[in-house]
Amino acid sequence: MVVFLHPHQSSQFKKLLLSPQVGCICEAHNGLSAKIVEEAGFRGIWASGLFISAQFGVRDNNEASWTQILDNLEFMSDATCIPILLDGDTGYGNFNKMQRLIKKLGQRRIAAVCIEDKLFPKTNSFLNGHAQPMANREEFCGKIKAGKDAQADPDFCMWGIRCGKRWVCGLERATERGPRSTGDLWGGHVGRSPHVGTPEWGEPGSSTSGKSRSD
Repeated sequence: MVVFLHPHQSSQFKKLLLSPQVGCICEAHNGLSAKIVEEAGFRGIWASGLFISAQFGVRDNNEASWTQILDNLEFMSDATCIPILLDGDTGYGNFNKMQRLIKKLGQRRIAAVCIEDKLFPKTNSFLNGHAQPMANREEFCGKIKAGKDAQADPDFCMWGIRCGKRWVCGLERATERGPRSTGDLWGGHVGRSPHVGTPEWGEPGSSTSGKSRSD
């Protein structure tokens, strides 16, 4: 049986996301740093894939397995009561792995996750500044929709992060990828943060686009 704290961490995070006020969250990568973030007064935790990998002593390209990430998140969640937003890289695999990830995150009271539109295993966006292979747009949007279908908590939030930044794949391709991907996500009834992008599409080529279920 899954036991949720009151209020649920996911509900806390969704309230923070939709608030007209600016709210700050802070990076943490293990139970101790998560507790420090909470006691410092931050309203949420950013579980960075880069720093979680670093504290394991491995590179930021999925060398740490997704089950190791989950085990680490469980310690962070058990140590705190504020919501955790996970840097979920590419979802650690295909559609099936994405759905298992969302279910396991819910069991560990993780409030939200963001997924990059790169290929698995991912490459850090700032590495050498060279162009990196991007996931097919339809495949990426379908993976996000699969994740939303797997969630049990209606307040769980998910981001689709467009990594088609100018220094990753070039300005022309970054601009072309942005509107199409956001449009596909809208078609899957995946809402957006009211403070991210333009009313219809978001800023073409931007690095992030907030996503949450629009119930």
